[in-house]
Amino acid sequence: MLNERQESVLASSGQPLLVVAGAGAGKTTVIVEKIHRLIETGDQLPHHILAIAFTNKAANELKQRVKNRLGFAATLPTMSTFHGLCGMLLRESFHHLGRNNQFVIFDSQDQQSIIKECLKTISVNRTLTPGQWVGLISRIKTDGYFPDQFRQATNHALYDRYMVALYDAYQAALIQQNAIDFDDMLLYAVQLLREHPTVLTLYRDRFRYVIVDEYQDVNQCQYALTRLLVGDRSNVCVVGDFDQTIYTWRGADVQHMLAFETDFKSVKKVYLEQNYRSTQRILTAANSVIQNNTQRHEKRLWTENDSGDSIQYYLAGDEREEAVHAIRTLQSWASSGMAMDQMVILMRTNTQSRVIEEALMSHQVPYAIVGGVRFYDRKEIKDLIAYLRLVHNPSDRYAFKRAIGAPTRGIGATTLQKLSDAAMQSGIPIVHVLRDGMVRLSSKQQVQAHNFCTMIDAAVAQSQTAGVGAIVQHVFEQSGYAAALLADPSPDAQDRYQNCQEFIGMAQHSNEPLGDFLNQVALMSDIDSWASDAASVTVMTMHHAKGLEFDGVIIVGMEEGLLPHYRALQGDSDLEEERRLCYVAMTRARQQLVLVGAKHRVIFGNSQYNEPSRFLNEMDPSVFHIRLSPSLAQYRRHLADRFDPDIYTIEGDAAANSSTEYNHADALSVCVNDAVMHSSWGRGRVVSISGDGVEAMAVIQFGATQRTVMLKYAPLSLV
Repeated sequence: MLNERQESVLASSGQPLLVVAGAGAGKTTVIVEKIHRLIETGDQLPHHILAIAFTNKAANELKQRVKNRLGFAATLPTMSTFHGLCGMLLRESFHHLGRNNQFVIFDSQDQQSIIKECLKTISVNRTLTPGQWVGLISRIKTDGYFPDQFRQATNHALYDRYMVALYDAYQAALIQQNAIDFDDMLLYAVQLLREHPTVLTLYRDRFRYVIVDEYQDVNQCQYALTRLLVGDRSNVCVVGDFDQTIYTWRGADVQHMLAFETDFKSVKKVYLEQNYRSTQRILTAANSVIQNNTQRHEKRLWTENDSGDSIQYYLAGDEREEAVHAIRTLQSWASSGMAMDQMVILMRTNTQSRVIEEALMSHQVPYAIVGGVRFYDRKEIKDLIAYLRLVHNPSDRYAFKRAIGAPTRGIGATTLQKLSDAAMQSGIPIVHVLRDGMVRLSSKQQVQAHNFCTMIDAAVAQSQTAGVGAIVQHVFEQSGYAAALLADPSPDAQDRYQNCQEFIGMAQHSNEPLGDFLNQVALMSDIDSWASDAASVTVMTMHHAKGLEFDGVIIVGMEEGLLPHYRALQGDSDLEEERRLCYVAMTRARQQLVLVGAKHRVIFGNSQYNEPSRFLNEMDPSVFHIRLSPSLAQYRRHLADRFDPDIYTIEGDAAANSSTEYNHADALSVCVNDAVMHSSWGRGRVVSISGDGVEAMAVIQFGATQRTVMLKYAPLSLV
């Protein structure tokens, strides 16, 4: 049974249709029924209908549901992704552009191989990896530029003569091998339809009614393709939600959806605001957050579902308390009958996963990481672990092969095999084989080998007296790994650097010998301990949760600097995207929504003291309550400045363990230039002090690093 507004989508005929479908409003059902109605009424023949979904999963689901609705013997419409559609167009008509229809599609590894070849003959002024160069070229193509056009686009953010030369050479290499990449599929399809009117007429005649789902996420090429196929006709229906645009970083532009009413005449706009997923309290909270955005069309989700439980915001003392509270919440839900696979922990960045994973493991809660690599399985973490394994055991050939190539030292596969063979034949540790010159090396390789062995020998000596944290810091810096990441300007490199800092910070808190530490890490990396058929809690980033729903949702990191992310605080448009991301995360919940943040967080190896997320203040106070960790009892007065007790309900947490390493009875009394000892970072000297009482903070110099700590909670003592 469709509701009145859903039915109006089906009844609309002869005019462009803009369907603003809120989260959980049944948009896929509406698309299926719209296709059925077009065919049932004789308005369109099945093969004249084109429906475009954004992912293969969504397209396949749409095909199956349409097939079920029409009957298995029926002729089906064309239902595809943008890339699938463009592939079909090019297979049929690429010869009109002078190209062979039997092209091959290069994947990312093929693309990087081309870049490597191009860089042998082209001098560039930026030190990027081949994968990062491929990413920049992808961005240019997504904006709709071929090399000739980009050469004239001097106002483009990526324009410079080096980028022009590399893009030109890259595209020439593709053409030479009769290949295209994934971005080319869209770019060439648009060129084909623009430059060949007869071809455009052919496809307009074939696709007489066009439906596009997730229209808020189309990029410039996808928008151009849609406009070309539809032309000035009225037979078009786009479905989307301004409030769920969270992919602008990969080319999505909500302005295309906002401009739909000017692109076409006499547009009928239908708002689908009845939600079939969530409780009313969850929707009220989400509505009150998203209404603060300006780049949107006003709508308010509502439901006939129960009002549901109050939303809880829990402020923990630190990230470990945050994780423990998340576990307690999961256990409470499980005891009340909620299935484990209907629970999810959502985070803003993958970096947050380490402490969450450790807590899940220590409490024996089965879990699955979706859309990301387990923290200890990430390349950069495995690289650092390889160095530690080699320090602990110089005969570990697998660790040696990984460490010697991270960063690259010009010692290739052939030389590595010779070193490995020599170690196996002689029984001598592979590090000693390299150090003793048992395999012939070039003069350049000899220099690299000497530096590598010197660094490893120093770490071995250090391991006799120093903690694991100091050893990791040593190899991270002295190996050149840190410098290589810092020289890489891509966001991916920044994330990898921060993951390394997170690992170093964790190692600094370990009091175990190196061998025991490595054993612990190895166990944490072993997913085989979980039964493959066991129901598991899901852990994922908010971006990967788009389109999914769960009975219980826990959002961690509800604090300034994480949500909204610190990178988004420079401009209003970035902040609005963070707010949309928060909205998407909240509306994944069917029954239960718990928000958690930490006052003190060690992240990227540094102590941070963040304020609660501004999005909490935007939520309707009638639908959520605040629970405060016992370790933050002294913080209650400060919290009241943000959340007026006359409006907000602020509770203590009697169930929590009141002991915490940061819960000092009083803030340590220190003065500038005082010598202090930190339980993890060692001896330091106070540089400056700000604030007083519970909010007193100090900048302390620990060796070459300055850190800011909150005196109330920092594990410090005077020397």
